[in-house]
Amino acid sequence: MDKNKLQYLNSSLSEVFKISKSCNELNPVHCLLDDEIIDHSQKDIISIVSSLTEGVNDLWDTVQRLFEFVRDKIIYDFAPEIEGPEDWQASTILKRGSGFCHQKAILLAAFLRASELPAALVFQEVIDHVILNSRYEKFLPNGRLPLHALVAVNINDKWYRLDATLDAELCRKKGYRLTKVVSGEETLLPKATLKGNPHFTIESELGYFESYPEEFRDLLLKNWNEWNSWRAYVKKKHLTM
Repeated sequence: MDKNKLQYLNSSLSEVFKISKSCNELNPVHCLLDDEIIDHSQKDIISIVSSLTEGVNDLWDTVQRLFEFVRDKIIYDFAPEIEGPEDWQASTILKRGSGFCHQKAILLAAFLRASELPAALVFQEVIDHVILNSRYEKFLPNGRLPLHALVAVNINDKWYRLDATLDAELCRKKGYRLTKVVSGEETLLPKATLKGNPHFTIESELGYFESYPEEFRDLLLKNWNEWNSWRAYVKKKHLTM
């Protein structure tokens, strides 16, 4: 991507984050709404959420079951095929069974809302130490993931961040630590691998949103050629995160 286009993207993202909120500014009622992207009223979502939470009375047990489904059944894809706006809809992500961090966060938010648990989208700037000095350097200088997405859930009037990005099979193959839900705690990307090597560093928290910012989706769609170049590179090299 050339310098001018990169400056344009950074400027556009900065404008979006001006309307982001802190977790204390989130309205839990707004974080239960169904919309075009977090379409949790879709019957497939309702059916799976109902089956996962049947007979479960504890809120944290509910969160755990929903989290583990999205973590493991929606396979992490570092460079998924993107065809249009519908690829950001929770119902589409569920049917496809794979996605990158934004898509997995959208589906987890939909699952939580379908269970009447307020859920928001969170964005972070993250450094992935595993990919430093790797073949990804061309596309991700310094291992920086500039717009990583996860979820925040409200339980008993307190917000907890949940990151279901990396699936169990990927973690097993790569020797990564598996993120797990623990009652009363946040679930974030692991700081180290199973061997103790540095893995993720959260550089900054970029903001909380009660709905997914369509500007993020539209920016990617406007930069279709760059995304396809990235996807072709990843698939050709058979790379994973």
